[in-house]
Amino acid sequence: MNMRKRPSDLLDAYVCVSPDSQSEPRLYFLYAGDGEMRRELEGKAATTGWKSIRFLGFLNQSELPAYYDLCDAFVMPTVFEPWGFVVNEVLNAGKPVIGSDQVGCRPDLVCDGVNGLSSRPAMSLIWRARCATSWPTRNDARKWVAGAWKSSTAGGSRRTCKDSGQLWV
Repeated sequence: MNMRKRPSDLLDAYVCVSPDSQSEPRLYFLYAGDGEMRRELEGKAATTGWKSIRFLGFLNQSELPAYYDLCDAFVMPTVFEPWGFVVNEVLNAGKPVIGSDQVGCRPDLVCDGVNGLSSRPAMSLIWRARCATSWPTRNDARKWVAGAWKSSTAGGSRRTCKDSGQLWV
């Protein structure tokens, strides 16, 4: 957890899922990983009083598939990631990805509205606005899971999202 990965913006976006920024959302929010910002984020999360925010700490590679299975969507608001191999793993698990357009693999792997959403670099106001108007419902997540599964099992096809003429917001 460091500034480049924008975990604080992610927490702000989660808070906006609450209809009044006070009531605890019905979603669980899991932070996987560790780093220099963890204590600050734990403190910020504690101020909400919500039990739905969990910090898992470092997870061994062998543990990750079980957590991918638990999630409805994977969110990656980083401001720069050369490729973002975790996106490959999440899509392979059949889960949609919500992420920054600054993740290198995004044009090839994430098709907006098919197997996820992408946005400009994750600045808090952008994520809050996006969250307020477009946060995926469970139905969206189920539809995207189907899209993610299709894209990850597309029998050797080299067609990528950037080949499909998708419009990115």
